[in-house]
Amino acid sequence: MDFSTIDVEGAEYKKAAILFCYRTNHSVDSAYTLLSQEFLDVTKRNVAAWFAELRLAEIPVPVVDGNEKEKVLFSLSANLLKEVTKYLSAQDLNSMSLVCKTLNQFVARLDLRIDLIRICLKPDSIEIKTAKPGSSSLCQITKTTDGCSVTKDGATTQQTCTFLEQMADEFERCLGRENRKVRKLDIQLDEQSGDHQAEFFGQLIATLGRLDSPLDCEILHTDFCPSDLMRSILEKLSSEHLNSLKIKHATLMRDTERPYDMSGIISLPHWKQLTDFRCFSTLESISLSDLGHVEYVYAKMSYVTTEDIVAYIMTCSRNSPYCQSIMVQIANMEDLAARLLPFGFQKNGNVYSGQIPSESGGYTKFKISEFNLYVRGSI
Repeated sequence: MDFSTIDVEGAEYKKAAILFCYRTNHSVDSAYTLLSQEFLDVTKRNVAAWFAELRLAEIPVPVVDGNEKEKVLFSLSANLLKEVTKYLSAQDLNSMSLVCKTLNQFVARLDLRIDLIRICLKPDSIEIKTAKPGSSSLCQITKTTDGCSVTKDGATTQQTCTFLEQMADEFERCLGRENRKVRKLDIQLDEQSGDHQAEFFGQLIATLGRLDSPLDCEILHTDFCPSDLMRSILEKLSSEHLNSLKIKHATLMRDTERPYDMSGIISLPHWKQLTDFRCFSTLESISLSDLGHVEYVYAKMSYVTTEDIVAYIMTCSRNSPYCQSIMVQIANMEDLAARLLPFGFQKNGNVYSGQIPSESGGYTKFKISEFNLYVRGSI
């Protein structure tokens, strides 16, 4: 083929370029982007008109079947696929798989999504349940005198390591080192398993630390976990898609009368909501301002000062939480009213309400009574 005779400035070359864009399934926008780099006088309206003429002339467009589309998806390099999917949560992948058969097969072959990992620690055994799209498995690890026994998929094997070490191996094998997406990680502790709990959480933290990147998890529910260990777990989870974090039975530390210490973990971005009274009946170890970045709060505090409330409202104006309602007794409403004057407010009985500009735009609305603080973000 002799390319030397092609006139790149001629009408035939331009016509061929337009036809190429049309027959390769370009949209008007993408065709315009491509053509305008070569032909400076081309407008988007021109491209739309040319495409309309080609359709009227019934110029055929090659049909790409599902297999070819799938080939295009899987022709992406492994590194590029990893980059693309790292922005997707387990729920995103689930929604993607419902679009069509091709995308369902594509998501299935990626094998990134895990719907559930439930780890239950008992006095002398551990149960690990895993659920993926279309399959589930149950692994029972039992302590023995010379190691542990592992029952999985109907087969039992003997291992020389401890049952907690075997749990870590199974957990890591389930996650792999790829960019796995876990919908829910559920950690359950039997009340009689106290002797093993510290090592159990230590093994979990070490396993999460060996992953190539922070684990993408949407829901984390765990029975009682000391706050210092809880921080170590959270620091190894991505906060981007985590939308439900619950520490069950954490109102009082076991064998003590002290409330659960939130001071070391409340500042982490993983907290999207703080709403369960069973977990946090009274927040004693943190200040009001510590809650300013949490989107949803429904909680109780025993005592706050006027300065605490003013600082809290200012923090909320910077972070714009969606909705917070905090039960607390306010001793001096008159002093508070004086401090709120620069913001402007309305008084209705013993209720003060107003709004202040948010840094993100809009306004942060507040309503304060003798026993409650209510804040709602940008409106």
